[in-house]
Amino acid sequence: MERTIQWAQRAKNVEQNRGQLFFAILQGGTFAELRKKCAEELTRMDFDGYGIGGLSIGEPKEIMNDVLKLSVPLVPEDKARYLMGVGSPIEILKCDRIGYRYF
Repeated sequence: MERTIQWAQRAKNVEQNRGQLFFAILQGGTFAELRKKCAEELTRMDFDGYGIGGLSIGEPKEIMNDVLKLSVPLVPEDKARYLMGVGSPIEILKCDRIGYRYF
C-alpha cells in the first residue's frame, strides 16, 4: 500500500496524455484501516478515477464483497471507480448494486 502511494505521487509529477483519464489504485488487501489510509492519501492527490485493486486473487467472495462495500464511500462520488479483476457478469451486477458505476 505504501509503495502504491509513492508511485501515485511520482506519477502525478509526470506529464499526462491529454484527453486520457489518470487513475490511482486503491490498495490495502482485506484490511479496512489500510484501505482507508490509502484512499485518504490518493484522494488528496485528486485523480480522475480510482481502481479498486488487490482483490479477486483468491480470497473468499464474501470477504471480497465486504472490502468492495467498504471501498465505495472511500472514493469521491464524482470520480470513476474501476474494479480490477472483478469481471464475471454476476459480480458486476452485485457491484453495481453496492455503488460502483461504469462510465
